Amino acid sequence: MRPLIQLLLLSLFLSSCATVFSRSYDILTFNSLPEGAEVWIDGKNIGKTPVTKRLDRDTFANRRVTIRHDRYEPAQFTLSKSLNKVAIFNSTLWPSWITDALSGSMIMYAPDSYFFELKRAKTANHTPASSVAPTPSSEKAMEREELRYLMNHYQEILKEIARGGGEHLKNHWSLRSDDLPYDQYLNRVKEKSEDLLVHKSPIELQKKLKALNQKEVL
Repeated sequence: MRPLIQLLLLSLFLSSCATVFSRSYDILTFNSLPEGAEVWIDGKNIGKTPVTKRLDRDTFANRRVTIRHDRYEPAQFTLSKSLNKVAIFNSTLWPSWITDALSGSMIMYAPDSYFFELKRAKTANHTPASSVAPTPSSEKAMEREELRYLMNHYQEILKEIARGGGEHLKNHWSLRSDDLPYDQYLNRVKEKSEDLLVHKSPIELQKKLKALNQKEVL
């Protein structure tokens, strides 16, 4: 009788493997250009970019996110979900999937970091670009390209700042709009590495890296 009870308890334990061995929430980060945009999830304001939010997993809900900023068009999207890898091991035990689905442990929100470059809102007095004289914008375009690179290779760049060099840092230098030579850029990264690693977002890191061509880093 006792072995049967132990077997039943073991089956119950294994039937909710993802619920037991994985967390029921994710930590999500939202960034935008420009910063200071309001982030709304399912109609609730969670703060302004850059912002990090702990969000409980929900297998069945489609969470709607809206990014809002004055004079910019809002960005709206639904959070992407993927199957929790731990839940895959329960595929042969249908009670496990029911337990994990109800607890939210069956899924996870992925990706866990979002970045949006907001577009200027059109107004009644908006003048088509083709009717006005062109203005120099190459520097702004390079800054946007630089920021995209920082966002896409953020973790790699942080590691190379810490160790004083690397291919990603060299690629970042090539995207800069100033004329600071690479050897001086790398030396200043090494000198200011501790300060560069203290920041709240890739946008703030970009500002600190841009200040490397000045005598004092912000």
